[in-house]
Amino acid sequence: MSHAPIPSEAEAETARPIPRERPRVTRRLALICTGAALAVGMLLGAAANGESGVLRRDLAAVQDRLVTAEELVAASEERTAQLGRTHDAELVALTERHEDEVEAVEETARASAADASSELEEAQALIAEQKRTIESHQERISDLESTPSNVVEPQAEYVGSVSFGNCSEARAAGAAPVYSGDPGYGRHLDRDGDGVGCE
Repeated sequence: MSHAPIPSEAEAETARPIPRERPRVTRRLALICTGAALAVGMLLGAAANGESGVLRRDLAAVQDRLVTAEELVAASEERTAQLGRTHDAELVALTERHEDEVEAVEETARASAADASSELEEAQALIAEQKRTIESHQERISDLESTPSNVVEPQAEYVGSVSFGNCSEARAAGAAPVYSGDPGYGRHLDRDGDGVGCE
């Protein structure tokens, strides 16, 4: 392999090409590139603008949903407030009805107590009157028992020996039933042997 000799500085300087004017093609190319860049920028801007339009539409849709949600929240709050007012009104009505019922029950209880008190007083008056009647009767009985009686009790007539052939005769004579030891008693009249004939 052969190597080319290294040129010296002086040779290198002389070997350098002399700058020439740039050709017009380069300027034209620069203008074309600039125009293309401008067109690309415009296209990108339009695309971005299109994306911006989409974003704006999405934003508008989200804002619409937000407004709808806020309206739903407001309606829900109003419904909750209405339910609260209804609940409060029902509670007041129930409380008033309960108070009315309690008052009616208390009034009934007072009337019943007054009736019971009146009935108790009547019963006590009746008991006192019955006690006075009993005491009066007891006094009358005591007076009658302590007074000698002028009435003479009839004494049973002694019938010597009376005998009855059967219970029909004893009944006809008014002696039935006939007891053991009484005149007219006989074993033939006492069928069960208990001491009482013509039962």
